[in-house]
Amino acid sequence: MSRIAFSDLANADLVVDAVYEGLKGTSNVGGEPLHPLLGVGNMGGFRKKLGASGRLVGVVLTSTRSEPDWQDDLDPFSWKDPPELSH
Repeated sequence: MSRIAFSDLANADLVVDAVYEGLKGTSNVGGEPLHPLLGVGNMGGFRKKLGASGRLVGVVLTSTRSEPDWQDDLDPFSWKDPPELSH
């Protein structure tokens, strides 16, 4: 398993099972890894990524794995392709 330091996140590739480290010594959202890694916001479970035009270009779903009403399971065998998005 590879570990990517906070200082390397802006240029890091996404790797299955890698650990993307937060900024050591901070306990606030400024030290979490998703913003420098993916350019998304740093608050909430659904974090949006906006393009240069201000349009939504992606969403990241985060989890604490501690919400019984929102189980953190993905069944790849029941996956369905999303419907086409209209522009």
